[in-house]
Amino acid sequence: MGKILESLKLTIIAGVVLTVVMIFATNAIYDSQMSAPEAAAADIMNNM
Repeated sequence: MGKILESLKLTIIAGVVLTVVMIFATNAIYDSQMSAPEAAAADIMNNM
């Protein structure tokens, strides 16, 4: 049971991290569409 719980914790943490990253990425994309420094943000996103 312990190993299952540990892997479950890791899975949940990974899911939360991915969700946060996606939220930040979405915000960056929306912000870049509305503002001038858009090219820089787009370049950073493309280079990742």
